[in-house]
Amino acid sequence: MDPPSQASLEPPPRSAQKPTTETSTAKSAGPSSKYAKDYLEAVDLFDKEHYDACIEAMKHSMTDMNMPRYYQIKHLLLHASAEEYWYPAERGGGSRDA
Repeated sequence: MDPPSQASLEPPPRSAQKPTTETSTAKSAGPSSKYAKDYLEAVDLFDKEHYDACIEAMKHSMTDMNMPRYYQIKHLLLHASAEEYWYPAERGGGSRDA
């Protein structure tokens, strides 16, 4: 087996067209999906110690049957953290102040 030639080790040439910064800036400026926005709004409520409002916001978001599992897990973990007792959060009901 022959060793690879020097030409095959060089990186491919860069495209003559440079990427625009508009799309990359818009994507990095904030959450890119409805699910991310909903989650961040719930986190903001949690940080402000509005636990009941946080739980209600997450319950509303969780009614979306198309929510990716990644955000389902994030919502459920936040819900468990917002509950005073973990058992109601595990069962999907209850509230922190009840």
